Amino acid sequence: MRNLLLALPFLLLACQQRQEESPMPKDKMEQLVVDLHMAEVYSSIGRDSTYSVSAKKMDSLAVYYNDVLRHHNITQDQFNEIVNWYKVNPQELDSVYAKVIPRLTEMEAKYSGNK
Repeated sequence: MRNLLLALPFLLLACQQRQEESPMPKDKMEQLVVDLHMAEVYSSIGRDSTYSVSAKKMDSLAVYYNDVLRHHNITQDQFNEIVNWYKVNPQELDSVYAKVIPRLTEMEAKYSGNK
């Protein structure tokens, strides 16, 4: 019985699924997330009266998202793979946002004149 108890931690480790690495390095993911958030900001600026606000925002947001992906040399399929990986590994997404949020907050303060 004692041998079984000693072997249990090793058995549990062997049975655990190996966590794959992110399809994108964390520092690049942080920049991608910042750029995607900036795309959302830009899409809400400069609304044109010929479109409804939501239609204009969605059209421009799609354009900005495509530009961001192209800038980062990422296809839509690769982006979907990255998003799916982070859905399975939410703790990793939390660590990305732990660095993204202060960057966005600093940018907001800088450009809103609060700094």
